[in-house]
Amino acid sequence: MITDLNRWLLLVLLMMLSSSVLAANVEGAGVVAERMREKVASTPVQWEGNTITLTVSIGVSSTVPKAHDEMNGLIKSADDALYAAKDAGRNRVMLSANQEEGGFDITPV
Repeated sequence: MITDLNRWLLLVLLMMLSSSVLAANVEGAGVVAERMREKVASTPVQWEGNTITLTVSIGVSSTVPKAHDEMNGLIKSADDALYAAKDAGRNRVMLSANQEEGGFDITPV
């Protein structure tokens, strides 16, 4: 049943990019996320005789951690960007960029 597949796919994935260039640059990480989103959207799945087109919403945040940094703020900003992507219509990537004054600014890719 398709609703069972929908429930199974409601997962949260935390991905860490190890490249210092991508980790330090939220836009670079956004490019990676957008490529992933496009690949998922362009790869239909056959299931129980049905063709299903999948979509994915992704929230991206970036930091270069220092010793003893807490990751809770980074994870929360990525989660906020994910919910902004869902609220904006799903099947999109939203970036959460750290602002100089503190806080995060969420923008689309």
